[in-house]
Amino acid sequence: MKSLKSKICIGVMIFITILMIHLTVNATNDDIAILKTQGNEYILYLEQYLGQEFYFAFSNNQNAKEGDADNPLNFITSKQDNKGNQVAYIATESTTAYMWVKVNDSIVMARMPIDFTQSISEEKINELSTITQKIPVDTTETKTEQITENDTIKTITQGIIKITDTEEANYYYSAVLLTKDTTNYNRLMEIQQKLSENLNTYEEILLYQEYEGLFDSMVKATNWTEAKDRIIELPATANDGEKYAVLMKKEVNGVSTYDIQFLTSYKSTEQSEIEKVVSTKQNAELPITYDNPILMTIFGIGVVLLIIVFLRIKSLSRKHGKHERKH
Repeated sequence: MKSLKSKICIGVMIFITILMIHLTVNATNDDIAILKTQGNEYILYLEQYLGQEFYFAFSNNQNAKEGDADNPLNFITSKQDNKGNQVAYIATESTTAYMWVKVNDSIVMARMPIDFTQSISEEKINELSTITQKIPVDTTETKTEQITENDTIKTITQGIIKITDTEEANYYYSAVLLTKDTTNYNRLMEIQQKLSENLNTYEEILLYQEYEGLFDSMVKATNWTEAKDRIIELPATANDGEKYAVLMKKEVNGVSTYDIQFLTSYKSTEQSEIEKVVSTKQNAELPITYDNPILMTIFGIGVVLLIIVFLRIKSLSRKHGKHERKH
């Protein structure tokens, strides 16, 4: 009976041990953010233990054990970084390793596979943090054009982007209208907004790694348009209030610099009616002259009639005078 109980206890202990090993082996790098500082030195941020001191050990052998003569585990106390986070650290030429973590003398992580190629360097983070500032631009300028349609004049004012970089270079761009289908651009804009928030170092590293992957894939897939006179114009079909992502490229002596801006388009349209000019034809009256024969004839007849009337009146006056003398 005692032998049976002992076997059951041993079986339960073996089962629990196998279960714990299984759980720890299935852990992934998602719980760890890796920062490459310089050369072959790395700092590891464990999400669960940023604010708690812990002990850690690394080995290239997943069967390593504490106190083992052939494959020993040497646990080291975590240290605090300049932001107050508890971190693990290692200098290694290997690209992979296994990691163990102890808290209060209890192993909380065992045989965690670490892939150092999934790290991001401090230099790369500094570079990514200046995106939107690499190629200086002025987004306050506009252009205006007039279009005549039937009897209407349309005055269209649209925002433009002017590259203000003083260096002699060739500039290119690609403007993408943000919609529900532009998932990568939407996510990039979301990450950019999140990076301006108050994040811990673990969150920042993961976001910068995602940002780097998205940005690089966009740059490789972009069809570039030359920015003539350093002017970037949104499509003529752009409407007021639409959001655009504008990728930019600067080339100097074979070296390319990339940047991106997230902008809201501006467009204003004013209409006015064309004023119609109505012309009226007026016949000019010629001045009266006396060179016309008909007019001369009429004038002559009039004069003769006036003379006849005058003589008749004079004749009647004489007769009337004689008659009065006789009486």
